[in-house]
Amino acid sequence: MISIRELRDGDEVECSRVLKRAFEWYMKLPGSQWLEKKLSPENVRSALDGITMVAVEGDSIVGCVNFTISDYNAAYVSIIGVLPEYSRRGIGSLLLEETERLCRERGVRKIWLMVSHINHAAILFYLKHNYEIAGFLKNMTLNGVHEVIMAKDLR
Repeated sequence: MISIRELRDGDEVECSRVLKRAFEWYMKLPGSQWLEKKLSPENVRSALDGITMVAVEGDSIVGCVNFTISDYNAAYVSIIGVLPEYSRRGIGSLLLEETERLCRERGVRKIWLMVSHINHAAILFYLKHNYEIAGFLKNMTLNGVHEVIMAKDLR
């Protein structure tokens, strides 16, 4: 059974492993070394500002999400990832739904994120969860990889 909880001290190594595995495909792209460094165990706690939630099965972390809430009551999801062998089991949905629930509790009116235009599965995932395409940033994270800005009204 999968449960969702906040990241605890000592979870950094496992959370780093999960996110690196979830974004293994991205880290093969030329110029993506910045992400591997950001997701190193020593940087996970400091690089992931805000609130980090993890999906746990037994004693193992199988997914992570990080989000921040601004002073103007909008939340930004900086990263969400699930181990590849756990994908398509609803874990990403559980993490996203818990994020939205926590945001609503805190009075957040809008939630947004960026997803690479080449990550079709993720774009479809967010559309399924009623996110709308709000913009497009060319060459944002890598040359030739564009970011689709997606947002959802939480009111």
